[in-house]
Amino acid sequence: MTMHHCLYATKFFAHCVPAPSVESGWDFAWSFCLPPDFVGFAGHFPGRPILPAFLQVVVSRMLVEKHVGRILETHRITRSKFTEPVLPSRDMRVLGRVEDDGQVARARLQFLGEGRVHTTLKLEFR
Repeated sequence: MTMHHCLYATKFFAHCVPAPSVESGWDFAWSFCLPPDFVGFAGHFPGRPILPAFLQVVVSRMLVEKHVGRILETHRITRSKFTEPVLPSRDMRVLGRVEDDGQVARARLQFLGEGRVHTTLKLEFR
């Protein structure tokens, strides 16, 4: 992960809080609402900012790290589906489910907004 990725992810967490409740079948939930001037929107795309896919993967890894309590390295993206863009000023949730054997953590995450799934990721970490 580059320094820019770390900066974007750190600034992301200034707008992200643990959700007060977790839906059945999920291990964790976080809520966020990113302002239009969030650094992660810069340049992607001018005039129509969206949260870049790479940042969704980086943030997902960091949320899984918080859940399992250790630093992880993204090993594989086994599935990624981006059905709607994550836009500025939208109330969003990230739901996560993790299987962790202490060596490999496999996670399924969904980014949800306005009652719809925007992104689904299946990731493997070591």
